[in-house]
Amino acid sequence: MSIQNRQFQIDTVDHTYKKLLEERVWCMQGATGSGKTVMFCKIAQRYVRQFNKSVLILVNRKELLGQAYDTVKEITGITPYIINAETKRYAIARVYIGMVESLIARTNLFDNVGLVIIDECHIANFNKVIPMFMEELILGCTATPLATSKLMPIKRFYNGITLGPQIETLIGMGYLSQNVTRCPKDIVDASEFKVDRMSDDYNVAQMSAAYQVQKHVINVVKEYRIFCKREKTIVFNVSIEHSNNVAECFREMGYNCRHLGSDNEHERDEILKWFKETKDAILCNVMIATVGFDEPSVRNIILNFSTLSLVKYIQCCGRGSRVMDEIFIKENQWKYPYQLETKDYFNIIDMGGNSATNKFGDWNQDRDWEYIFYHPPQPGEGIAPVKTCPQCQGLLHAAARQCNLKLPNGDLCLHEFKKIQMEEQDIEEMIMITKGINVDEITTKYRKKYEYYPMLALGEHVVERMCKSNSNLTDDIVNRYFKMYYELCCEWYDKFLAGKEYRLDTIEDSAFHIKLATNNFGNLCKRFTGNIITPTKFYDWKSETKDEKPTGILTVDEYRQKYLGHEKTA
Repeated sequence: MSIQNRQFQIDTVDHTYKKLLEERVWCMQGATGSGKTVMFCKIAQRYVRQFNKSVLILVNRKELLGQAYDTVKEITGITPYIINAETKRYAIARVYIGMVESLIARTNLFDNVGLVIIDECHIANFNKVIPMFMEELILGCTATPLATSKLMPIKRFYNGITLGPQIETLIGMGYLSQNVTRCPKDIVDASEFKVDRMSDDYNVAQMSAAYQVQKHVINVVKEYRIFCKREKTIVFNVSIEHSNNVAECFREMGYNCRHLGSDNEHERDEILKWFKETKDAILCNVMIATVGFDEPSVRNIILNFSTLSLVKYIQCCGRGSRVMDEIFIKENQWKYPYQLETKDYFNIIDMGGNSATNKFGDWNQDRDWEYIFYHPPQPGEGIAPVKTCPQCQGLLHAAARQCNLKLPNGDLCLHEFKKIQMEEQDIEEMIMITKGINVDEITTKYRKKYEYYPMLALGEHVVERMCKSNSNLTDDIVNRYFKMYYELCCEWYDKFLAGKEYRLDTIEDSAFHIKLATNNFGNLCKRFTGNIITPTKFYDWKSETKDEKPTGILTVDEYRQKYLGHEKTA
């Protein structure tokens, strides 16, 4: 199968190569399906042609090693020299390919390297290789430029980043399959899981015990039966023990399922061959079928775990995204013993509520990778508000009024969400919403961050509820919700900052606080709606009668004195 040149690949390669020569150490982001391997092979080809030096490509898995070998050979015409545990002899080559541990022990077996390409550079294991090459060009490549370790962010090792197209763009261009994400109602509650400092993720032993409760194991099979229709499926589990239990439950209920893990590594090639050639195969694993696993015939992904890692979430979901159209079938049917069918979409069954509970958003949502590269988020920080359809359990944006996802029988769901009406006279009922926002609790949660962080966090709760409750954000609605937000800010200030001395007098000025609150409110609106929405007025909404018009804009001092019983400024 010939490799096609895509315009976005040409543009990405041109920009990356130029920045690489200028900065020496550079990162290139390319989503699943964008042809990341093709792009870095084209960069290797360009470098070899321009300079009288060799290229070293580093990967972290055996599957990626073979993939890089085949792509380099096809694009450049160069046969790479593989450095692995069996490599004993020095060789002169234009392109070397190796894995990290094999390379470190065999630095004497290659020479004249001027460019080092690191595939999946977000993996912390590669960081120890970078100091070995102090003068060579270094290109890191990844679909998710977010380090697996908070202590070692990618920006610490690379001077900048080139971005490829977003997942949603690739779906629109036909290079990835559309997904339908479903979040079942009865899932494991991750709120009580401890977080391991080393992994920055949930404690595996605790999570494994929770997921192995019988009803949760059976629920996985139930969701498969409803939505997956005996089609090829990958199930990502918590631990080897958990994965074996889930696989056994599938088999007991009559489904064709096998487990792949480090406990049966010797059967790996045979199991993967079985999975490829079996139409209704179900593969249970623990993060093995992720990076480097490429099987377009997969139609369902079941996330049977909880995580705080956006990287893990995106990598697992992407295993079902490969396109299987008529062209693919024509060129690859001979590899399969059963008749292939085109894939209109693939299912993501999220048994951990990762897309909603942890606010990762849907797999295909746009993400500002450049911002994430320079400002790595804390665990669990979110993207956009989502909700689950009660009829089909599909994942939708919070503002959706109707569900247009497909049911298992192929029909559209068409569930109508009730619209929440909110009139001006209902302001008292709306203010009741804030009773669920505990200022003390939020301040305690963020006590280790900088002093004004709780004030900003309070705004997130208010804006999220505003966007979920209103499909049309009028000025009146925005102004009322901002008033609620500022009331919470005043409460927070009086409890935790009042009376403290500051070096800057402006900190005590109410104008500073109203500006800070307004800017934060607008930026949060952009996160949830895509647009910066700021309040136009600070209204006196508590009129004597329903017919009385608002008295207009109140100053912060006037508002606090009149309604909150304070005479000092905020």
